[in-house]
Amino acid sequence: MNWPQITWIVCMSLKLAFEAFRVFIRTERLSVRAGTFLVHMAWVFFVAMLLWCGGFFSQACAAQPPQAALQYRDDVIRNARLEWGLSAPVADFAAQLHQ
Repeated sequence: MNWPQITWIVCMSLKLAFEAFRVFIRTERLSVRAGTFLVHMAWVFFVAMLLWCGGFFSQACAAQPPQAALQYRDDVIRNARLEWGLSAPVADFAAQLHQ
C-alpha cells in the first residue's frame, strides 16, 4: 500500500473514532447515537468495498520492457555516457529512440 491508501485508512479510522466518541457524549438518546455510529460504519465499509472492487487497494502491475529492446539497452547507456558523462539522462535518450 502507498500513501493514498494509508491516508484514506487513517482518515476513516479517525472518523469512526470520532463517531464512537460521540456515542458517549450525552446530547441525544443512546439509540440515536448508536444508530448514527452504525450508519457511519456501514458507509465507511460500503465505500471501502467500492474502492477495493475498483482496484484502489491493489498493487499496480508495471509491464516489463520487450525482449527486443533489452539487446539495445547497453548500447544506449554506453553511448549516452560517452557523450554526456556518467550523469547522462539515459531515459531521455531511450525515449527519443522509442519515438
